[in-house]
Amino acid sequence: METLIHLHLYIDTGILFNDNAQYCPKRIGSCWDGEQIFCGEIMEKNRMKRPIIFGEVLFDVFADGKEVMGGAPFNTAWNLTGLGLNPLFITRIGRDERGKSVVGSMSRFGMDISGVQIDNYLPTGVLEVNTSLNKRKLGLPQAQAFDSIEKDKALEIAKSVDVSLLYHGTMPSRSKVSLEALMLLKKELNCHVYVDVNMRSPWVRGEIGVEMIKHATCVQANRIDFESMVGTCSFEGLDFLGMTGYLKDIAGVKYLLVTLGKGGAILSSGGTNVEFKQLAKPKVMDTLGCGDAFAAAIITGMIKGWSIESTVDRANEFAASVCGIQGAVTEDKEFYSSIAGNWGLR
Repeated sequence: METLIHLHLYIDTGILFNDNAQYCPKRIGSCWDGEQIFCGEIMEKNRMKRPIIFGEVLFDVFADGKEVMGGAPFNTAWNLTGLGLNPLFITRIGRDERGKSVVGSMSRFGMDISGVQIDNYLPTGVLEVNTSLNKRKLGLPQAQAFDSIEKDKALEIAKSVDVSLLYHGTMPSRSKVSLEALMLLKKELNCHVYVDVNMRSPWVRGEIGVEMIKHATCVQANRIDFESMVGTCSFEGLDFLGMTGYLKDIAGVKYLLVTLGKGGAILSSGGTNVEFKQLAKPKVMDTLGCGDAFAAAIITGMIKGWSIESTVDRANEFAASVCGIQGAVTEDKEFYSSIAGNWGLR
């Protein structure tokens, strides 16, 4: 029988209170599942191994002509770079002006561009955003550069580094070519896998999402995407516990993180669900990219050996900080340095 433990998280003070400490299993607040994933297993001789981020970089293109560079994998890789983790970002762009902009922005920020493939025919990815009557409609054209990540090139560059963890989203499932590249990496690297679920219908459906997360070490999904994978039912009490148990059973997921926006997050591990409440209200300028910031902080905790509480605490803190800036990421290195310094990463 699964247990729900309520944790109250105060972002502004970093204080974590556990109302049910007597029922809290031993692993809560220490290593996750005793596997050393969050306790430095993936550190070697004081030389940090590198996370690999696989997936799309694309431009949100608005009706008024405005364009914003992004994509969950790109944002996550950018955030990890800002925090000092030196990720290897494997993606594919077109030989066009948007592609040049991607490489230029990555280079200026100090990101490794060796994993960026260039396609001579397909364009750099775009997501068409149309907003009318407070409704947001998205259009994702077929056959874009990120749909054609070449598997041999991806594996060659991936094997040139010491890998700590492989991150990917669910978008590669819409393309046979990129999906084959991802599956090859997962097979050959044999490392921990972090999946950030994004159920963009009709390109990614519930059953596809379940396939994409199978045997992952950690899966992150927001409430809507989580329910899309397991079907719609009540999100309260035992119903939610049953949903998390079902998903872990059919997919073999070790750790499931469901983000709830201002409601915090729920971590499901083994027979226990831990609820982290955000009681402090952050200053919100833009919610774009908050989930990507959350993922970057969780990955950082996995690599650096933080406790579960510290990891989710800092993930909420970082996501709240990103809500306070315009856009999903920023070129302001001081923004990241300040957070990294507070976390002992500098």
